[in-house]
Amino acid sequence: MKYVTKHAKQRMNQRGIKQSMIDLTLEHGEFDHKNRCVLNKKTAIQVMEDLKVTLKTLMKVIDKGGLVVVEESGRVVTTYNYKK
Repeated sequence: MKYVTKHAKQRMNQRGIKQSMIDLTLEHGEFDHKNRCVLNKKTAIQVMEDLKVTLKTLMKVIDKGGLVVVEESGRVVTTYNYKK
């Protein structure tokens, strides 16, 4: 989370903008030549679609009880379902 000035906090309150929305914009938006970070509607929809795919994948991992990936020297050596 970046430092938010008093002025920005006032504008956030006036415009109904939450800190989580700012964080999301900074993570997925693009900076222009004026130091502005923009998350437009098209990009936001794409991020949402990507998150849906991630959610489905996480549900599959949960169904397996978790997943273990063994990695060595930047290569995946093996993988298996997690069991306690």
